[in-house]
Parts: sequence; structure tokens; C-alpha cells
Amino acid sequence: MGFANDPADIPLLEISSKELGIYGTRLQTKKFTEVIQDFPMFLGHVDKMISHVMPYSEFRHAFALLEDIREKTGKSVLTFGE
Repeated sequence: MGFANDPADIPLLEISSKELGIYGTRLQTKKFTEVIQDFPMFLGHVDKMISHVMPYSEFRHAFALLEDIREKTGKSVLTFGE
């Protein structure tokens, strides 16, 4: 999670009670509030961002897909268990 000088109105109780995690880079700190505000409109499109789903044992293959510019890889999801 990035840091900004301006306070952000983020519902931390909802995030922590659902054991959710927010990850990103510090290069986008000025856009964090904007992303959080726009997030609900993207929820219906998450499945379109995911291009691969595979068991965690194939993590090397998942990273190889991300590194290969010829592949049209979006987000790869690694599954754990059933």
C-alpha cells in the first residue's frame, strides 16, 4: 500500500474483517484514492482481466507467461487446494 500526504477515506474495518489485501506500487500513490473510488465499477470485469488459472505447483510456468511478450497474459491466478 502506498503513502500520500492527503488523508484517504478507506473502510479499513471492512477490508480487515474480510481478510482482504490491497497491493500495489509506490509509483501510483497519487492515484490510490481514485482507484479505490473506481473499484466498484471494475468488479464485474475481474474475470476479463484473468487470462490463466493454474495450481500453485505451476508457478514457474505462470511467471514465464508474464515474461513472454508474445503471450497475451493478463492476470494469472494460482490456486491452492480444491
